[in-house]
Amino acid sequence: MSEQFGVIIIGGGLAGLVCGAKLSHEGINVLLLEQNNVPGGCATTYRHKDFNIEVGLHAMDGFDGGNLKNKIFRELNVFENIDFIPTEIFYRFVHRGSDLIVPHDHKKAIGLFTAKFPDQSKGLNIYFDRLINHRKFRSVETSSHTSLGDYLDSLFPDDELKLALTGNLMAFSDNPYNLTLDYFAQAQGTFHLSSGVFIKKGSQQLSDYLMNYIITHGGTVKLRHHADKIIIRDHRAVGVEYHPVADPNLRIIAGSDYVVANTSVINVVEGMISHPEMKKHYEGCEIGSSMFTLYLCFNLPLKLLGNSAYCTCFMSDEIKNLRDVARTNHADFENKHFILTDYSQLDSGLTPNGKSFAAIVCTDYAEYWKHLSKEAYLKEKDRVSHLLINRLEQYLPGVAKNIEYFDAATPLTIERYTSNPAGSIYGFAQSPQKVAAVNILKFVDNLFIASAWDKFGGGFSAVIYSGYFTAIDIMRHSRAGKQIKE
Repeated sequence: MSEQFGVIIIGGGLAGLVCGAKLSHEGINVLLLEQNNVPGGCATTYRHKDFNIEVGLHAMDGFDGGNLKNKIFRELNVFENIDFIPTEIFYRFVHRGSDLIVPHDHKKAIGLFTAKFPDQSKGLNIYFDRLINHRKFRSVETSSHTSLGDYLDSLFPDDELKLALTGNLMAFSDNPYNLTLDYFAQAQGTFHLSSGVFIKKGSQQLSDYLMNYIITHGGTVKLRHHADKIIIRDHRAVGVEYHPVADPNLRIIAGSDYVVANTSVINVVEGMISHPEMKKHYEGCEIGSSMFTLYLCFNLPLKLLGNSAYCTCFMSDEIKNLRDVARTNHADFENKHFILTDYSQLDSGLTPNGKSFAAIVCTDYAEYWKHLSKEAYLKEKDRVSHLLINRLEQYLPGVAKNIEYFDAATPLTIERYTSNPAGSIYGFAQSPQKVAAVNILKFVDNLFIASAWDKFGGGFSAVIYSGYFTAIDIMRHSRAGKQIKE
């Protein structure tokens, strides 16, 4: 081995960065390899003239109610270096005759929905108790095998109420009947307990900070370097073979006591190692959905055109009940549910005064795009972009003529930049049929997964937890056996 490290981390997404920061904080010699020229994965921004375009973060749950990120961020001095801005409301739900501003505070949310659906008050109290106190329910029910859709059907006869309660569903799944109640309750419940926040100036601020934390605490970060192979000897991960992106023929081998894959377990098993038994372990898992994201730069704040909310969930008239959600997600974009995030509602730091940035997201799938020729792909991306702009124009007249610049990302864009199979943004679908998270240590000692593809699932907070607890697991593992290299 030409180099030797305590831990090598493959991938510089949030989970890899948090893992590396925690290990570096503990004095462990870390090497982090990232194929792109900036760290962060989906937690990145890019520039277009005077616009700072947020790639992936719409809102992250905040820090109240015993939220674990408090401990993690205090330990890594994040609060002293990164500004978090409250998002004020949870989401606005617009559908047919409904136009509801849903607050974070669960008591206020109960009041809102009870006023709109007065005969559903009993079910609403049961539902919000399930979200707020999700920990107490996990030990007394099989909620990991109960779908969100089935649970809501058991509580409420009113279709509009069920749609309103799941207005932000695409943050978790493309199908309420293929999403476990337990996963939804934990994630949705934390927003009702701790509100939501945005990272001022964009999520790249957090990613850059964590990368620099690793470096200033003795670690090494190599951007534009691609990992090719995890070296296995006697069922132990002992190093990584990698190359600079600029020179694919130059192969570098680095040794380590531990290897962390901040990527999909599929990429690891089917690309970096060969282990048929491990592949069988996740064959029952379904790859989660992806998104089409339209980035919109405006020459004025959107609120001047009448937009009143940070996050607005626009539901197509084609959707009449929960069963229609999955069907329309596979239909053309003119009938899909879409969400608008208007960053001008906050002091986001993304744009100069007098201008604004917003993003439209729809559930989407790589299979829709992957067979298109380059010319057909670009033509279809442009068609979808203009279709969504026209749909937004119906709600906010004047939007189209005030666009200064727009760009779009398809599932193939996400796949290219993050290496996530099919551009999945949340890893494996959190379905009632999902098998247990792959326990790599069962097959290869000293190899860990820290990403949206492990037991925590996807989303900003989930991958932060994944990275942090992977670091904890490595330290425990090293204490039980070989001393880790410092």
